[in-house]
Order: sequence, then structure tokens, then C-alpha cells
Amino acid sequence: MAEECSFTLEDLQCPVCCEVFDVPVILSCKHNFCKTCIQKHWDRMGTRQCPLCRRTERSSRPAINLSLKLATDVFKQKPEQFMVKSVERCSRHNEELKLFCRKDAELICVSCTSSRSHKNHEYCPITEAASDIMKQAAETAAEVKQEYEKLHTILREEEAARFIALQNERESKTAMVREKLEEVNKSIEELSDIVKYIEPIIIADDLTFLKESSVNFDPNTAHPNLIIKDELTTISYGKKQQLPDNPERCASRMAVLAANSFNSGKQRWNVEVASSKEWYVGVARESINRKTAVFLNPREGFWVISNNEESYWAQTSPRTRLTLKKPPQIITVELDYDKGKVSFSDAGNGSSIYTFKDKFNERIFPYFATGIKEGSTLRICAL
Repeated sequence: MAEECSFTLEDLQCPVCCEVFDVPVILSCKHNFCKTCIQKHWDRMGTRQCPLCRRTERSSRPAINLSLKLATDVFKQKPEQFMVKSVERCSRHNEELKLFCRKDAELICVSCTSSRSHKNHEYCPITEAASDIMKQAAETAAEVKQEYEKLHTILREEEAARFIALQNERESKTAMVREKLEEVNKSIEELSDIVKYIEPIIIADDLTFLKESSVNFDPNTAHPNLIIKDELTTISYGKKQQLPDNPERCASRMAVLAANSFNSGKQRWNVEVASSKEWYVGVARESINRKTAVFLNPREGFWVISNNEESYWAQTSPRTRLTLKKPPQIITVELDYDKGKVSFSDAGNGSSIYTFKDKFNERIFPYFATGIKEGSTLRICAL
């Protein structure tokens, strides 16, 4: 009966648990697994993939392999039948191969034990060797499973840590917003007086006023190495912080965007650059690539001037070298959205530095970046 059986002992072992099948099911890729093993694997991975070939299984309830189920039932009743093999003989002595040479890891006959090739070697019956091998395989599988669980534990801990960091950042921002709201409420009366004063002037002269914007840094967009302080008006390069990698955060440069954005009119703001030997100041469109390195030019959505060790450049394509009489301490940035102009000047003497001319078709954000030297600082100045 054993010789007529189409399954070997290896055929009856589940690739996941390495034990004889309990209830074998067959996937569309023709691989077999214990029903409980494959369900647990799918639950753990979150996807119905074959553990062997990674092919996605269409059905969530694969069919039972009836022929394999019958074979496993026979094995559980009479396992010795599956150990019977067609007699293999020694190519040297033409005797049945009954022993396993542990040193050479090969099957031998009784006569081989006294031959020169295997004399004084350690050997054992084939069934004992097979049992040892299965035991080693089971131990290896257990070790792999244990390492797999360790990896899952590490990932779960990392997920928890990131969640806590995100929650702390959210609480910090909420507190900051509350403080700002209190300041706004205290200033409502003053602002009302200013509006009452400016409104008749606008009506009388019919002029488009240049908005002297109150610009603040947006912590959500800041590179992890940038430290923001002084009520969101100062950035400094420093030690990398553990921050969530949200979509709006800049990762390719030591950059940050302002919380303000503009899609019409005129705006102006001042940036103190005296405390940074390397800096990049200007504007950028909302859709810029924030995660990978790009050229800071208008084609990529940047209208920026820069300084690197007292070498000044307009970031055009190719970039344009700027000649300045003396290093500026404060840069004035003026944005005329409707006319497509971004102008830079020295706030100290009012001299023009450079003007970009383009056409804007989406929201524009003030853009700032420092060098990578400890203490490099940029500060937004009150106008």
C-alpha cells in the first residue's frame, strides 16, 4: 500500500508550521497549507498572499485538498507506511542503503562501514537521521518565528513612539494657537482703530496698498534640524529633532515655509540674515517638491536669492551672480502677485538687489533656508 501512495512524508508537511497537515487547503497557485496556519498568516500580514510564491489568493476560503487530507489521515493511523521507499542500493557494494554517515552526510550500506572511505566514521540508521533532520528543521522554524515576532514588536514600539511624538506636537501647537488667539483678542480694539483710519484713505485715493505682511514660520513645514523660537519668528540650525514626516514638511534642504500664503495683491517682509554665513530667502509655490533634492529655480517653483560665504546669487537657470557693495544685514522681500514680480533689496540703504519676473498660477509662500553650520540663524523682522 505504501508503494502505491503518491505522497511522500515531505508532501504531508505544512510549509508554515513544518508539521503534518491538520486540514490541508490548496491555493490557486497549487501550494498547500494547514487551514489554520494560512488564516493566521493572512491575519498577521494583512493581505492574502501565498507565503511561498507571494501570489495573491483570490478566495478568502481556499478549498480543502481532499486527496492530501486522506493521505494525512492514513499517515496519522499508520505512519510507518510512508517511511517505506523503493529499495535504493549502494553503487559500490550493491547492498541496500540502510545507514547515514554523519561525517560525509550521505547514505551508505553495511559494507561501507568497513571500507576505506567511511572507516571509523560516525553513522546511524536512516530513520534516526531523518528524525534528527526533522527536529533541526522544526527548531530552525521556531527560531525564525521568534525573530519574526521580535521584528513585529520593534515595529509596534516604533509606531507607538511616533504616535506619542505626533500627539505631543499637536498639543504644543494647540497651546500655541490659544496664546495667539488671546493676543489677537487683546489687540482687536487697536486693530479696529487702524482700520477706521486706513479705510477713508483707500476710498479717497483709490490706491492698491502694499501690504506689510506679518510673516511667521510654519512648524509643520520645518526641516527636523531647524529650531523655531521667539514666537515663530526665528530659525536656527541645530540637532535633529524627532518630528513626524508629514507631507508638508521640507526634507531635502534646511528649509521652512511661512504660515502665510498669498494668491493676489502686494506683500512685503524683512528677513535678518546677518547671523548666517549661508542662507536662501525668497518665495515658493505651494506644489514644490519638499522631499527630494531639486534646483532652486523658477522652473521648479522657487524665486530665491542666496549667499554662501559672501558669494551672492539669484537662483535662476543657470544662476546669476550678484555684485553687492557691502553684505546686507536685512533683506526686504516684496511680492507683487498680480504682476508676477518678486523683488529683493537691502533694507539698510534701500538699494535694489534683484527682481524676478514671472507668472503665478497658484498660492505662493515665503521661503527660508539656512546652511548646515551650527548656529546659522534667520529672523523675520517687524516692519
